[in-house]
Amino acid sequence: MNLLHWEAIRRFRTLRVKRYDFVGTRIKPEKGSKQEGIKVFKARFGGRLVQGYMWKYTFSSGEKPYLSLAAQVRNGGDIVDQEHYKPANA
Repeated sequence: MNLLHWEAIRRFRTLRVKRYDFVGTRIKPEKGSKQEGIKVFKARFGGRLVQGYMWKYTFSSGEKPYLSLAAQVRNGGDIVDQEHYKPANA
């Protein structure tokens, strides 16, 4: 993946593309977590980490309870739930 991204960045640079967006990472992930590994991987390329926002909206109320329950059982909720219920000092 390092080489793939690096070659993409180099190629886009020759095409005069000004921005390469890795599309998201957690700014303050838990130490040793998968999210920390993703952040380290993306930060290695020398880019700037910019804090953004996330939210969720249910389009179909019929399937929401099942998907939400499945995500909750599988891994403690989706990313929005995990961030929402994270302790304030984390």
